[in-house]
Amino acid sequence: MSLSDIFRGDTKRYALTFKDSAGVAIPLYGKKLYFTLKSDMDQADVDAALQVVVTFPNDAESLAGRHLLVIPATDTEAVEPGTYFYDFQLVEMVADPAPDIVTTLTPPGSKVKVLPDVTRTTA
Repeated sequence: MSLSDIFRGDTKRYALTFKDSAGVAIPLYGKKLYFTLKSDMDQADVDAALQVVVTFPNDAESLAGRHLLVIPATDTEAVEPGTYFYDFQLVEMVADPAPDIVTTLTPPGSKVKVLPDVTRTTA
């Protein structure tokens, strides 16, 4: 998934659809989605410029493999303008002792620009 530039302080909405290689919807209920934005790929997640974690609910959209990821303006306003690495990871929690199943959904080295905003006041 390729992202367009993000203006600092803007709300971002990403309509996501998850399908397998045969084009069949992947039910998302109980899975987690991580969206992480870092200035350096080697940064620890706790030092990321932005990280959003979604646990998919048991609803019709999740069961159909769809989700509207909303990143509020309050989250993007704290990100300094610049170029960032990002990824989306889908995590399926598996019963212990088996490890979780982690799938990175973006190409390696994916980058997005966070642009400065002129108006810094919000309603």
